[in-house]
Amino acid sequence: MDEKGQSYNASNDEANITLPHEPALYGIALEVLDNAGNVKSARRFVMFDKSSEIKINFLKHLKVDSASPETNYIWQTHRKRSCLSWDDRYYNSYNYRFNLLRKIQKDFHGVFQGIYEQQTGILPVSGTKNVHGITSFYYSWFKENQEVSAEVAIPNFPDQKLCVDLGVKDGETHTITITSKDLMENTLSENITFYVDASVPDIEEVWLSKDGVRQLFVHNSTDLAQMVLQFKTFDSHSGLYSIEYFLGTSRGGNELAYKTLAVHILENKSCDSFVDCYCPSVGPCENALYTVKFNHLIKNNTNTGQHNRAYYFTVKVTNGARLVAIEHVDILADDSPPVKGVVVEGPEGYPDIDYTSEESVIVRWNGFIDHESGIMKYRIGIGEHCLSAAEMNVYSHDLPNNSSLYESSEAYLKVNLPHDGLYYVSVLAYNNALEPSEVACSDGVFRDTTPTKVTDLTLESAKVKPVIGCYDNKVWHIFENLTAYELQKTERCNIACNSTMTMQLVQYLPKRNRYSNHSSYSTAMCTKLSSFSENWFIYLPSDKIKLRWALEENESQIQKVYTGFGSTSSASMSPDLISYLETKKFNEYHIVHSGLDPGIPVYAFVKVKNKADLTTLVPFGPIIIDETPPLYRGNVAVIKDP
Repeated sequence: MDEKGQSYNASNDEANITLPHEPALYGIALEVLDNAGNVKSARRFVMFDKSSEIKINFLKHLKVDSASPETNYIWQTHRKRSCLSWDDRYYNSYNYRFNLLRKIQKDFHGVFQGIYEQQTGILPVSGTKNVHGITSFYYSWFKENQEVSAEVAIPNFPDQKLCVDLGVKDGETHTITITSKDLMENTLSENITFYVDASVPDIEEVWLSKDGVRQLFVHNSTDLAQMVLQFKTFDSHSGLYSIEYFLGTSRGGNELAYKTLAVHILENKSCDSFVDCYCPSVGPCENALYTVKFNHLIKNNTNTGQHNRAYYFTVKVTNGARLVAIEHVDILADDSPPVKGVVVEGPEGYPDIDYTSEESVIVRWNGFIDHESGIMKYRIGIGEHCLSAAEMNVYSHDLPNNSSLYESSEAYLKVNLPHDGLYYVSVLAYNNALEPSEVACSDGVFRDTTPTKVTDLTLESAKVKPVIGCYDNKVWHIFENLTAYELQKTERCNIACNSTMTMQLVQYLPKRNRYSNHSSYSTAMCTKLSSFSENWFIYLPSDKIKLRWALEENESQIQKVYTGFGSTSSASMSPDLISYLETKKFNEYHIVHSGLDPGIPVYAFVKVKNKADLTTLVPFGPIIIDETPPLYRGNVAVIKDP
């Protein structure tokens, strides 16, 4: 403070002092004189400044010290405290050159003592703490453009730094506002923004690609230049900065290839209309799928590999926060296809089946071997003929009619058989280089949903009472020898059928149609004969039984035929008199002595099972064995003609 000054007389308790226009620190001394001539002095200081302002020294920097220098202090790569500094960046335009806040010279004469000296307050004699005229710093905090903390004084002034735990998380954007203030309440605020990413980029799905199929780790040729490798890489927080790849004969080796890939940025585009892309928290949207072709190996003469040898591909990806991720994948060169196997229909542990009534069948195969890279998958074709390799490698809409394709990693598959007919199953095995084997084809399986039809069933020596039988909306004359003759549906025959029960046995009997258009004969028989009823029987003169029948089986073959005998028609599932026994011939059953009791109604059952496991059950009866001749109890009279 300049010792020069002006004196003022004051008779009252106040004095008006006019200050100059220039900024300056003024000392005001008050001297009090009493009537006895005693004098006491006190002083106070006042600073006048109406022109200075706070400015920025652009040679000094406001920076986030906790952020990575490699990112120019933009990305903080840890989740600990965030620290900022701004050494000598802010200053008061006047006090930077003439610091009015420095320590004030002492009163060497001892005039101002104790409370009469300005020891405290805004401008104490000891000076005011400041940094180039700045007397305090404040900060406020914004996260994702939302205010989290209002203006807070920065402690430990005059330190020009701040460390605070903001609880940062990956992908967040933080903005800190630093405000400088001087003694005249001038302020200047400056923002700094930093981002957080403490995680390395993601590298996923590194594999070879062939014919649109990914997830391969075996190359199908020793020519390495034909390889096409794909991988996904992304960083959802800071995006990607650089991509490098290496190819060598050892992990991390690069003697065969080393190249960089450009990061694919979607300029002025969003990710909504693109596949395999993403938009990081900071920065433009980027592509996530990258394809590497190795044509450049030919130029370097490093494209020729060896069969059954491993090669190592390494991807090194650096994100925007300069954090690095490295991924390795082993690639096997395999130029030999798998060995062809065999295909059978039917579940494991069961013999090959040739017929089925089901709408699906389990198909299995074995013997497909690849010693180098192993079997990756199987392609299965179902069709009306054995499919060729070309037919099994086409799109579904180019398949032959009534054919379908499946893929499986297992050595079995349940396939659909949509309709009756003969199906063949063809199988291709692919190794892990996606090289196919030769096609193996099954011997075929026939789907048959129609059971065997039994017709022309006869019982030798059997006799019946002729009756009118009605079945399948037709009228039949059942002759004594169990032959059914179709009659014309005359009015009388319709009446006969409307009042009688259906005769199910007709469907199995020999049939003739001699009278089907003979109305007079039909009417006469329907008038004369009684209709079929529950009291109608088939009679045999002995227990010798000889049944014959015809079988109609157009799809499957006959597997087995059984006969049995029961006491009622409902015993067909499990005959209670003679259990089912397999017949020696498919169309005949013959036994000399059946052992059946005479005089008791029995039923014969014929069970036919075809190779599609469909069963036909035919009940035949009721049969009564009658071995006694007729008995006449009257008298025999002999009359002589006159």
